[in-house]
Amino acid sequence: MGKANKWWTTIKRQDWGSFLMQFFAVMLGIIVTFAGESIISSHNTNKEVKTSLQLAKGELLDNLKEVENADTIWKLQGQASRFLYTYMDSLEKAPQDSLAFYCNLPVTLASFSSTEHALDLMKSSGVFAKMDDKALALDIVRAYDLISNYIKVYNIYYEKQKTLVEAALTPEFKEAMNKKATTITAVEFWNELGASVAGRYLISEMTVQSNFDLGHKEVCDSVNSIISNIEAYCK
Repeated sequence: MGKANKWWTTIKRQDWGSFLMQFFAVMLGIIVTFAGESIISSHNTNKEVKTSLQLAKGELLDNLKEVENADTIWKLQGQASRFLYTYMDSLEKAPQDSLAFYCNLPVTLASFSSTEHALDLMKSSGVFAKMDDKALALDIVRAYDLISNYIKVYNIYYEKQKTLVEAALTPEFKEAMNKKATTITAVEFWNELGASVAGRYLISEMTVQSNFDLGHKEVCDSVNSIISNIEAYCK
């Protein structure tokens, strides 16, 4: 009974106001610490996402340059093949400045490629899962797909053109051209090439091919719109 009274007396002597203040101070410190860590973590995540998006934006812009270059070559080769097809049997009557400009385009080979390094990095680092805007994440993947598919389709035609050019510019043809003169005029070149079945087939096929629309405008419009959304997200 004496020990119980002693314990109760000790309890009553405690400064409960001071104790509660110390208790709440400790709890507040714990809460602030966790809140601070959460804010820092959120800031670092946001920074990581925006850095990755900027990399993706830069890569998409570089890939669009490849699409633009492919489209330029595609259109020029189409114009050249239609021009040569029109004047194939009367090259002397063709506008000579245009003939000189278009002369080498049908036999000029150019393939293009796109890269996906930033996209691969975003996938491997889990950046997409950390993005608040999931629709934008899907659009970014779609932008890469649009560019990749365009380049693939263009390169299918490139491989076909390569085969046609190799069939037309045979070693025998090149040797004959080399024997003619150091400088060969556009008329001489296409008179010789047009006299061969392979040469005429090359121009005929490229003329038909030039009527196909690879979807350049749709790809560029869609990707540029997605790039604008990336910029808005990163502000």
